[in-house]
Amino acid sequence: MLQGFWPITMGTLIGLAAALVLERTPVAVSARQLNLSPSTFSDPMFYGELALMVAIAVLASVVPARRAMRVDPVVALRHE
Repeated sequence: MLQGFWPITMGTLIGLAAALVLERTPVAVSARQLNLSPSTFSDPMFYGELALMVAIAVLASVVPARRAMRVDPVVALRHE
């Protein structure tokens, strides 16, 4: 499961860092003044969307891991 959580964690951290940097650009500031970009770090909806994306990614990692745990290791090694 750690193999699945590592990309989730790194992607979330890189995405948050990029969003923080890009939020300060002049284009983002002018878009916010025109109400074209309502999502900011102070918006509670932002954190809800982030939690939903992480939950879906974790679920997508847990399902194959649980399926792999059911396979007998001897059977899996014989196929290789």
